[in-house]
Parts: sequence; structure tokens; C-alpha cells
Amino acid sequence: MSRYLLRQVAKDKTVKLFTVDQYAAIPTERGATYRLLDAATEQPVGEEVLRKSGDALVIEVGGSNVAQLDQFYGAQREAAYEAGHSGGWSQQITEGLDVSP
Repeated sequence: MSRYLLRQVAKDKTVKLFTVDQYAAIPTERGATYRLLDAATEQPVGEEVLRKSGDALVIEVGGSNVAQLDQFYGAQREAAYEAGHSGGWSQQITEGLDVSP
């Protein structure tokens, strides 16, 4: 059973779920918003660490890379990543923000 799902909400509000069984590189869709979910509960993970690697956004949980959004920081991507806990705060990381330490 997979541990995570990566939810993509497209600009037209179409929702797509990617199963993340092992490290996955996923192409970023223009104007989409992404969020990492626990596969068992479909609730936000909330403990992910985000970092920039070239033009990709790498999602890390518990010290391990889980997924990579390719071209997240690419020209004209206009993508966002929704971070935070389901019951608490939430923040969108957009292509213009460098989240690397």
C-alpha cells in the first residue's frame, strides 16, 4: 500500500491524484496547485519539508525525498504548493518563492 498521494488541482478545478509509492518526479501543470496527502486518510501530511532543486520543487518527509515537481520554478508555470496542517494554518508556495534553506 502506498504511503502518500499527491493531489493536483488544475486551473479548471479538475482534481488528479498521483500515487507515490517511491520517489516520484511529476511534471508540473501550468496553473495547478499541489498538496501531499496521507494515502490512508487522504488528509494533508503537514510535516513535509519543501526545497528548491534547480527548477524543481522537492517534497521531503521524515528526512526522505518523497516527490519532485519538475519545472515548478520554470518560466510561465504559475504553479503553487499548498503547505500546512488540515486543522491549522495553510500557506501556498508559488513559483516566485525560494524555499531552499
